[in-house]
Amino acid sequence: MLRVCFRVPKGVELGTAIPSISYRHRVLMTLVDSKQSTSPFAAFAKFNNSHIPTTSSSSPMNFISFTATNGRRSYSHPQHLSSSTAASHPPELDIQVAGKRGVQITVIGMLSNVGLTVGKGAAGWLMNSASLLADAAHSMSDLLGDFVTLYTFKMSRKRPDTIYPYGYGKYETMGSLAVSSLLVAGAVGIGLHSLHLLVQPSMAASILDPKAAWFAFASVVVKEWLYRATLKIGQTERSSVLIANAWHHRSDALSSGVALVAILGSYAGFPILDPLGGLVVAGMLLRGSADMLTESLQELTDRGLSAKDMSLIQKGTTPHFDILQGRKFGPFVHLEAVLRVPAHISAADVHALQERARADVLKSNEHVQQIHIRLETLSIDNKISK
Repeated sequence: MLRVCFRVPKGVELGTAIPSISYRHRVLMTLVDSKQSTSPFAAFAKFNNSHIPTTSSSSPMNFISFTATNGRRSYSHPQHLSSSTAASHPPELDIQVAGKRGVQITVIGMLSNVGLTVGKGAAGWLMNSASLLADAAHSMSDLLGDFVTLYTFKMSRKRPDTIYPYGYGKYETMGSLAVSSLLVAGAVGIGLHSLHLLVQPSMAASILDPKAAWFAFASVVVKEWLYRATLKIGQTERSSVLIANAWHHRSDALSSGVALVAILGSYAGFPILDPLGGLVVAGMLLRGSADMLTESLQELTDRGLSAKDMSLIQKGTTPHFDILQGRKFGPFVHLEAVLRVPAHISAADVHALQERARADVLKSNEHVQQIHIRLETLSIDNKISK
């Protein structure tokens, strides 16, 4: 797919200035650096010279660059030919300022997971508790999730450049794919170990220690606090990564609760509950990691947004502006849309309509990072309200 830039003087009508190829072949138009051409019409001069109004490149002149790639932050399109650059991407997010609290709570969660993983793992091994071993593995998965969150949070929010013109959003998807693959393998191993104890119940009962319950209880308290704190910050900063990590903490708290019940049940004279608890935790871990793995694979293969999500984004948009399709790009969403305009409309009016359509989408959908807008003429030459 090619995206072509057409620069048109503000007062020129769209149907007069831009050759018919932009409509017949549905060319997507994107913003480029104003220094790349000496005339605002150089981008399409080779198509049809008869449509090009004569201009003097020696004198500065206002023009409009029709944009298909829109960032989440607003930036100005009109430029003078004498200006140095035309901003093609939104400013890079300042992670150190905007995401300071998010980074802090993630680091706290990371340190907590280190302590819980070591403590529960050692206790589960020494006390032969399958539930604690499974719970320790779950804490390890949260630790990996914290590392991935810190790294991908910064990488996925880097501004697009010449190497990654669509942004770095899929760094987060790749990290999720790697972690979920490890979790699937770990869940299978935990399940096999618990199954081995289940067929040999005397092995678990012979060395059962009720002190293992304290480790599970501590994990429930710490993980539930991390869930609430991380979720609050994630919602405040509107970070889907932090919100997902918060639910990862909640899943560990739930699995620790299962382990606690299993250990206490075994101490009360029902040793079979311990390996059964290990199987339950392994099943929870397998289900969650399999869902993460499936979602990551779907994102990497550019699965489209659901009809429900598309309908929510379309709500309240400009007339004659339709969202055609969308896809997840890491924590963000990229959209393809069409804006239908009369042929006689001026370039400045088209620019205003594009900005209004873009603002309507981003007003209630701040997770949208890019909107690729295609221009088409209306079948009936009616007017669009400004």
